[in-house]
Amino acid sequence: MEAFLFVHCPGQTCPLRRGRLLRAFRSIVVAAAAGLLMLGCKTSSPLVAAGIDPADANAPVAAATHRSTIDAYVRQRPVEPRPWSEQNQGVAPRPRD
Repeated sequence: MEAFLFVHCPGQTCPLRRGRLLRAFRSIVVAAAAGLLMLGCKTSSPLVAAGIDPADANAPVAAATHRSTIDAYVRQRPVEPRPWSEQNQGVAPRPRD
């Protein structure tokens, strides 16, 4: 347990007084910063084409077709309200026989 209590260690054997722990921490920080800097300077790898080249003028394409946007439109007019009891009977579960 005494090895972890750096404040209570004697003069020359204390890692804080000699700066070992501080130097180790500083070297880790410097190595991480250098790695991040080198990662930022990395060139991007060329993209791998997954299909036909889009710049190719002779590439086959799907035929364009026309579809009307209002083809499935159904006009809905307002209607008079029906009695609620009839509507309830229409959606109620069937009685068991």
